[in-house]
Amino acid sequence: MVDFFVSIVYNVIKDVITMSIGHGAFCKKESDSGELVTYAYSSYNWNDERYYNDERICDGKIIISKKAISDILNAISDERLGTAFSELYNNGGIIIENCSNTWQKHIKGYDVMALHLCYKLLNQIQKEQGFPDECHYLV
Repeated sequence: MVDFFVSIVYNVIKDVITMSIGHGAFCKKESDSGELVTYAYSSYNWNDERYYNDERICDGKIIISKKAISDILNAISDERLGTAFSELYNNGGIIIENCSNTWQKHIKGYDVMALHLCYKLLNQIQKEQGFPDECHYLV
């Protein structure tokens, strides 16, 4: 009986601990040419019904230059991915076209959720030595 009760309590607590804040983003590889990789992306915010995105519409773009990314990622550690993103973005190595579901923008005008996706993508690209087919960011 005690084991049964402990099991129920554990499952309830586990679900509470793993709950998200309610926003995130996702992308999927749209094209991979010799020079560029393009991801279609979108974001959602379950705390504001205007940004639920239940249809999972991916109308934003993250465009990455293969040459620019290989030059930078080979020379940096995981801890410096933020610096890498800034350098790539400022030099045109990463281009972000905001999705229609953007609810918060960085001072430079790009979608903050796209920024988080870019960090995750850079991390995956560095670890896997290739471009993933999809990426998810959940908070």
